[in-house]
Amino acid sequence: MSDHNNALALAALTSGVLFIAGCGGNQSSGAPTPSAHATSTPTPSASPSADAPLVKAVSDWSLAFDSAVRAMNPDDPRLPATATGTQLVHDLTTLHSWQIQGITAKGDLPRVLDGHVETTTANTAVVKACIYDPGVLIYKASGEEVKTNASGQYYVDLQANLQLVDGQWKVSDSSSQSEYSACLPGF
Repeated sequence: MSDHNNALALAALTSGVLFIAGCGGNQSSGAPTPSAHATSTPTPSASPSADAPLVKAVSDWSLAFDSAVRAMNPDDPRLPATATGTQLVHDLTTLHSWQIQGITAKGDLPRVLDGHVETTTANTAVVKACIYDPGVLIYKASGEEVKTNASGQYYVDLQANLQLVDGQWKVSDSSSQSEYSACLPGF
């Protein structure tokens, strides 16, 4: 595989949700770094119903990124509405690169199959989610699929760090891993 194809494959696996593997921001492994603004000790989530707004924030972010890819629109206002910090920079960089290369997507939109909150503070949270992504990256001009390791109908193990910004939860960083048949236990 050429360096160009390797770069595309890596971008597709670490960039945005269809591409949720694309959703992955830094692709870092290990424990997330707490925000400097955290005001309380992280605690496990209280209940599944308490998890719902945080899991929805992850879902909203993944759909915003995927929609921006399909429209080849890095200026989509849903991006800064659902992401902040490192994640927003990563998403915008990826989208600009794909726009230049003429990369878009086809297929159904990704969806969160399951998600739960690992830890929360007053203004930060860590969410783990299993996302099913049936979309495929393509070159708009030719319709040819972008050569990736996971092209369509795959699952994404996502760990997202969220930050409360002006009363709204936004993804501030994430890491992900693609799976072909199901998410790993715990996602």
